[in-house]
Amino acid sequence: MSKFSDYTFEDYKIEGFIEEILSLKEITLADFIKAFETHLDCIEDYRKFRELSFGENMNPFTIIRHILYINNSRLFHTLLFDLQRNNFTNWFSENG
Repeated sequence: MSKFSDYTFEDYKIEGFIEEILSLKEITLADFIKAFETHLDCIEDYRKFRELSFGENMNPFTIIRHILYINNSRLFHTLLFDLQRNNFTNWFSENG
C-alpha cells in the first residue's frame, strides 16, 4: 500500500491483524478499499490533531483500525481500546 510506503510491515503482524478483522466481519477487498478511500481524509485530520496536540504517532495499523471503526462502529468497535474510541468519538463530534 503506497500510503504506508515508509513503514516496515512484519508478515506475522499483518496476518494477525487480518485475522482480527475477519473474526469480527467478513470484509471483501473492495469493501475495505471503499472504506479506506472514504474515510482516510478524516482519519488523517485526526492523526494530525493527535500528533500536534499530544505528540502521538499513529502507525498504519491504528489508522486502519480507525478507518474501519468510522466505517462501521457497531461491527468494529472492538478494534479500538475504550480510550482510543472515546478520544476519537469526542474529536469526531466536534470536527467530523
